[in-house]
Amino acid sequence: MKASKLTDAQKAFNIRQGEDGTPVKEGCRKAVISQATYHARKKKCAGMMPSEMKRMPRGRGGACPAEEDRGRPVARSRDAAG
Repeated sequence: MKASKLTDAQKAFNIRQGEDGTPVKEGCRKAVISQATYHARKKKCAGMMPSEMKRMPRGRGGACPAEEDRGRPVARSRDAAG
């Protein structure tokens, strides 16, 4: 997969513009990304700061930090006694 040319700050700014009321089509045109890319990023990182986006795992599959702590109990491995 091709790496993104945008920095995390630019990605966060683009998502924030859409949330503030700028039409998605116009924001995508200015950032030179597709609307599908915009919506995928919004779904994955809405409300995050660029510093939080850097800590996200790269590639597919990994959960972002915002989704990891949703009040669910942490799965712990059991030992022989337990």
